[in-house]
Parts: sequence; structure tokens; C-alpha cells
Amino acid sequence: MRGKLITIAALAVLTLAIAAVFLSFLPDEIPVHYNSEGQIDRIGSKYEYLIFPGSSAVMGLIMFAIIRRLSVRSMPREANVVAITGISVLIVINILTLYFLYEASRFPSGADGGIGVAGIGKVCSIGVGILLLITGNIMPKATRNALFGLRTKWSMANDRVWLKSQRFAGGTAIICGLLLVLLAVFVPSIAMLYVMIGLIAVWTVICIVASYLYYKREK
Repeated sequence: MRGKLITIAALAVLTLAIAAVFLSFLPDEIPVHYNSEGQIDRIGSKYEYLIFPGSSAVMGLIMFAIIRRLSVRSMPREANVVAITGISVLIVINILTLYFLYEASRFPSGADGGIGVAGIGKVCSIGVGILLLITGNIMPKATRNALFGLRTKWSMANDRVWLKSQRFAGGTAIICGLLLVLLAVFVPSIAMLYVMIGLIAVWTVICIVASYLYYKREK
């Protein structure tokens, strides 16, 4: 567990380091928002991008607090699941930080229109896909708890329904994650954003229905 805590801290610091490197040479004003067509529609202070290291710091502190609480309660398995989830989220934040700051750095050199929606959709889809792949692998290992997993009033009914629900949600999360990563390669423009939102919505509904059906069978 100590190694995972060190990894969480290192990833939070890495986000700050990435932002510090880019902010050291970027001009005071850079693109900070883009419209649905991928065109720059707002120029603002480069320090607005500190939201990324800020998010990493908050996430790291939350993970530390939860892991410490679980450790005090002698729940090492749950603490391990939370640690892996935190590491996954921080990796995605680092990817997004690097991507958006890199694209913003292209503006002063004459990049026309900054990043496009296709780029945003692809990066977000791949990031969320990776997160689902990791989450899907650890969900079946989580015991019934109040912090992580497919938590519905049906899946929380007993350990048997919980286990079946997590196995189903974990397996379908892996499928959904793979689809998001693969589709990001082929689906262009803003369509990828809608595909990502649609797939996640369908996956969520299917998982909720599955937990209800498992509950009814057990009952």
C-alpha cells in the first residue's frame, strides 16, 4: 500500500510539474475555451489551467483520507481498490493536462483555430476508456462497501447479489472501455463525444437493470 500512496503523490506532483513547465514559457493570455466546432471562443489567463494540478491535489488528498480511514478499519482490500482507482483517475488527469496545455502552446505560433472537437473527443474517449478498463478489472475484487463499485439498493442487499453485480459491471466496463478506445481511432469530429456519452449512459442503465434482476432472482 505504501507504494501506491507514493504513486498517488507522485502523479499529483507530476500534474503540477507539467503545468509549471508550460506556464513558464506560455504568454499571459492563451486560448482557454473552444466552441462546438473546435474554434477558439475565449482568450484568458494562462493560470486558468492551474485547475488541472488543483484537481490532482484535491483528488490525492481525498484518496489519502479514504485509504487512511479504511486502513484504520482494517479493510486492506477496499483500501487497495480505492488506491488503484485514484491512480487511474490521476493518470487520466495528467494526460488531459499535457494535451490541453500542448494545444494551447500552439496558438502563439499561429495555429489556426486551436484544437478541434475531433481532438477533444478522441482524447477524452481514450482517457475514459482507459479508466473503464482499469475499473472493470478491479470491480469484481471489491467486497460490499459504501465507497466503490456498482452501488444500487439491490446490489447492496447481500453479498451474493453484490458479487454478481460487480462481475457483470466489471466485465461490461472492460467491453465499454475497449469500444471507446477503438472508436476514438475511427470516429471523427464531435461525433466521438456523443458516442462516448451514449455508450456510458447505456452501460450505466444496463448495469442498474442487471443488479435488479440479480436481486429478484436471489429473492
